[in-house]
Amino acid sequence: MPDQGIGYGLLRHLDPSARAELASLAPPSLGFNYLGRFAVADTDRNETDWNPVGEDGGFGGGGDAEQPLAHPLELNALVRDEADGPRLYANWNWAGELLDEAAVAAFAHAWFDALRRIADFAREADGAALTPSDVPLVALDQSDIELLESLYAQLEN
Repeated sequence: MPDQGIGYGLLRHLDPSARAELASLAPPSLGFNYLGRFAVADTDRNETDWNPVGEDGGFGGGGDAEQPLAHPLELNALVRDEADGPRLYANWNWAGELLDEAAVAAFAHAWFDALRRIADFAREADGAALTPSDVPLVALDQSDIELLESLYAQLEN
């Protein structure tokens, strides 16, 4: 995503040329917030300055149950680097008047399935499948990259 997604709000709310076009569209139904990747301390939790997540994955508590959601469906996610490798934590919140738990569960399962497929593809490709976002310093589209990869398959990076 260009500039790690920073442009969405800028375009929708601050850019005069895009504001009118984007304002005519429905507001987003899904809010996604990737909180980042965190190393987990090997020491006792009491000895660390802070810990991004608790035993439950770190998303519970502290919220106001009466506060309305910004989107009908919201997903907050983070990755923890744990002893056995990175682990993804995801927290789903939804407007119960609009969505039932079964629909949200089905969507969440589809999301995790898509992530697994992407991870499996990346693992099998062994890093060989580049996209334009992998080479931001040059102006190449996907067909240009695939042509270069076919011509120079023996080269690495």
